[in-house]
Amino acid sequence: LINIGRIYTLQHKYDTAFSYFEQSLEIAKRIENDKVIGQDLYYIGLNYQEQKEYKQALEFFDKALMVNQKTNNQYIICSIYTNIGAIHLDKKEYEKALSYTKKSLELASKMELLERKREIHKQFSQIYEETNKYEKAYRNYKIYKLLNDSLFNEKNVKKVTSLELQYKYDKEKQAIALEQAKKDAIQEVETKEQNKLRNSLIMGILLTILLVFAAIYGFIQKRKANTILAQQKQRIENTNEELNIILETVNQQKETIEQAHQKTQASISYASRIQQALLPSKKLFSTFFPEHFILFKPKDIVSGDFYYLKKVNNFLVIAVADCTGHGVPGAFVSLLGISFLNEIVVKKEVRTAADILEDLRQQVKVSLRQIREDSQSKDGMDIALCVLDTRTNLLQFAGAYNPLYIIRNKELIEVKGTRSPVGIHIKEKNFENHEIQLQKSDSIYLISDGYIDQFGGDKGMKFMAKRFKNSLLEIAHESCQYQKELLNNELKDWMKDEKQIDDITVLGFKI
Repeated sequence: LINIGRIYTLQHKYDTAFSYFEQSLEIAKRIENDKVIGQDLYYIGLNYQEQKEYKQALEFFDKALMVNQKTNNQYIICSIYTNIGAIHLDKKEYEKALSYTKKSLELASKMELLERKREIHKQFSQIYEETNKYEKAYRNYKIYKLLNDSLFNEKNVKKVTSLELQYKYDKEKQAIALEQAKKDAIQEVETKEQNKLRNSLIMGILLTILLVFAAIYGFIQKRKANTILAQQKQRIENTNEELNIILETVNQQKETIEQAHQKTQASISYASRIQQALLPSKKLFSTFFPEHFILFKPKDIVSGDFYYLKKVNNFLVIAVADCTGHGVPGAFVSLLGISFLNEIVVKKEVRTAADILEDLRQQVKVSLRQIREDSQSKDGMDIALCVLDTRTNLLQFAGAYNPLYIIRNKELIEVKGTRSPVGIHIKEKNFENHEIQLQKSDSIYLISDGYIDQFGGDKGMKFMAKRFKNSLLEIAHESCQYQKELLNNELKDWMKDEKQIDDITVLGFKI
């Protein structure tokens, strides 16, 4: 009952979760099982915390604390301290948050709970950041990252070890099966031979008159049987030798393929680190937009999508682009796009959003040698690009296919991009420049088409822009970090068992 309730909590079906926790609590009280009572009270408190009903959450956490101290359930006590600290942090009661988080760390250290310690140091970092103690915030965040890397490496080592053991087991199993097959073949031949000899002896006893004939017949049959046995034995030995040669060849090929795969993966992983280094950092975004989120999900290790932020004088240039292809080819085009944008907005300075896209299109066409409309290279990108005047909050927008969404007063404003790509095209159009005066509390969203094109649902259909816009209207009032979590969870629920078909980028920020 507890586990079912936890599943419904994770699905944000809180009322259903409550019913299961209450059933479990009733049974636990009836059989006087304090350990289960302590767990029920804790998860009910956690359910209230998920809904940000902090008063009820604290009441149940206090009850759970008393019961679990009685049963000495140190793991639950540690979790309770962590969650109470998180509530006080959210309520900006930093001294209480710090006190409970310290208690949680003491228990986690005592029990060597690496995953719990990781989350506790992350919470410390948030508390110190909120109280402007940046050195302590940085130190705790650094510990959090080290623990995170340690847990990640530990899981990888376990996985590799498991694969190695499975490989050795399969190899030994094949060898045993082959040896058994050889024994069975020889045993079968020997059994047949013994049966024939027995029949010959019986016939010899019964037919004494034909003793000589039987003896000669038996000799001939024995010689034939020996010849057949020798032939079968030779075939088995030849087959065994061929199998050994094939197995050796397969192992050599497997080793060659594994080495090539490892080198390729290492190269692509290194390319991913280079690409990540060229993308704007979370710290840079936080400098200009304290409330923002970036949902960035490459289909492969490297991405054909990229997001962009650059400050030039009093202007911020913000963009989300979807380059032709994904994986390594798309990543090459994305690196060109980032490089060209840096050159355009810095050297030529900021004019209008449309001018930037016109310059970008010209750079792409020249660099990729897209001379004529029938050029073999059709590479380019779809992009949504904004220029924000930080003095007046006047926003300029220009798009190549991709739109701009603004949520204002619970209404959605959509500004569509020009139906022409950044690159060579049969009917090239001049990019339109739109100006929008932003207001306080406006929520702005830029996307690539990966999210809305993802297949899923009960009928295997695309997510579609209409459903995405409805989702934005429902979540725009939430914090940006929670919006990111909601969008990510909604996409996972939609995809189910479907594979991701394209790179996904959603950038959102509040004014």
